[in-house]
Amino acid sequence: MTRAANTYVAVRIGDLHALAGGAPGRLVTVGLGSCVGVALIDEQSGAAALAHVFLPEQPAGGPREGAGLGTYADVAIPELVRSVRALVGSRSKGRFVAVIAGGACMFSGRTGADVGDRNVAAVRAALVAQGVAIAAEDVGGARGRTMRVEPGPAASVTVRVVGGTDQELWTGAPTKSREVTSLLRAA
Repeated sequence: MTRAANTYVAVRIGDLHALAGGAPGRLVTVGLGSCVGVALIDEQSGAAALAHVFLPEQPAGGPREGAGLGTYADVAIPELVRSVRALVGSRSKGRFVAVIAGGACMFSGRTGADVGDRNVAAVRAALVAQGVAIAAEDVGGARGRTMRVEPGPAASVTVRVVGGTDQELWTGAPTKSREVTSLLRAA
């Protein structure tokens, strides 16, 4: 199947979307400041899901009105796993990898732990709880990002820091090293 090169599925704040490995289009999320984009990819089928995580955890009193499945890290990560499993079913051996980006310090000068740092920590913890390894990340710094996920046999994740150019953060292509890549942005 030929992929429609310019077809994007927008993943907005608090959203979560998934695409099968052979589906046309790409997942994209913009405006990742202190938020964290979390891509989950099934390495065998190329199915992928993307969440735009807004906050570390759901409040004790329950989610905010209108909160999407991607709003809170503790809800979004299990939902990403469920969404990809639903797409691939028994065809997959369940080898998922995650790629994360964002978690910038957008509100300098405030006291207490920065929400970007808390979001990154919560996403990492939720992925560990689901048994999913982080294959690559681009977190921290003080500038926003855009994240694009292209599902398929040679699935890939690219990130663009505001004012920068697209950078391939991870690819499922057989020739690419599967070592963890980490880009920590200087403030």
